[in-house]
Amino acid sequence: MQLTAGEKLILIMLSDIKDHLQIQTKGEISSDLVKHAIVYDQLWALDWEYGDMLGVETSDKDKQVHFVCDVLDMFGDVEHSIKNLSPEENDELKHSAKFSSELKFKGFDGNNETKFMLITNTLIEELGRYTEFKDRSYNSHQQMVGSYTSMLRAYTLIKSKPEHEYAELELSDLKELLQAFESGY
Repeated sequence: MQLTAGEKLILIMLSDIKDHLQIQTKGEISSDLVKHAIVYDQLWALDWEYGDMLGVETSDKDKQVHFVCDVLDMFGDVEHSIKNLSPEENDELKHSAKFSSELKFKGFDGNNETKFMLITNTLIEELGRYTEFKDRSYNSHQQMVGSYTSMLRAYTLIKSKPEHEYAELELSDLKELLQAFESGY
């Protein structure tokens, strides 16, 4: 979705009027989401949320949005698999780490990866997706894209094997992902 500066201003003003008058709309368009998408330059979120209503085809044109979704999908799988490790396996995974003590989604750097951090916030807080990561800080305070890219390459290879496509990650897989994560630092 492309909007001119004037259209953005009009939509923000209409959202404020809708809130002030407490107008209920069919399909309930969220004025908070509209304002968030405009103010934080996350217009893709409007396509995602209201694409059907507006007759807009939602596509993953934005490579950064697609990347963040891939990262969140991967970490959903990773964190779920870690929860199901035995205490001994969990200790072994922690001891195999060179730098980080845990393999969990840490967010993106707010200074250098701001767009990725905003996409994460929009997906989780505004669109209600990836709720398992809600109530976390999405600012890692260090650059993460390189580590996540390295991990995604390894994750894609692991999941491409027929026996791993729908299965939980095993300890050896998690160690491989941890190694890939640390090599991306």
